[in-house]
Amino acid sequence: MAAENLARAQRAVAAFDAPGAQEKIIKLPFGEFPGSGFMGLATTDTFQHGWDLAKATGQSTDLDPELAAQILEGAQQSIPDQFRGDEPMPFGPKVEAPAGATNADKLAAFLGRQP
Repeated sequence: MAAENLARAQRAVAAFDAPGAQEKIIKLPFGEFPGSGFMGLATTDTFQHGWDLAKATGQSTDLDPELAAQILEGAQQSIPDQFRGDEPMPFGPKVEAPAGATNADKLAAFLGRQP
């Protein structure tokens, strides 16, 4: 399974690095995006699922604070309210992050998770 996951990750990196990939229009159930926008969405998704796993297994959710801050800033600029709701929308309603929340927890709250 690990080798299969590595092969998938390598294919994804190669696809994002291919000539014209950043400009290519990607069709998703909730809209169309240039490859650069999709790459940002994929980065956010991967980081957030890492947070989900940490939370579900009782580990620290204080994941890479600097990267979390960058992803949060990008998400706040690029995720409109119309992308929130039930399937096929990828994000739930915003949640209030508790005082003193880490950057990763603030991102989780912004994406609709309970930190």
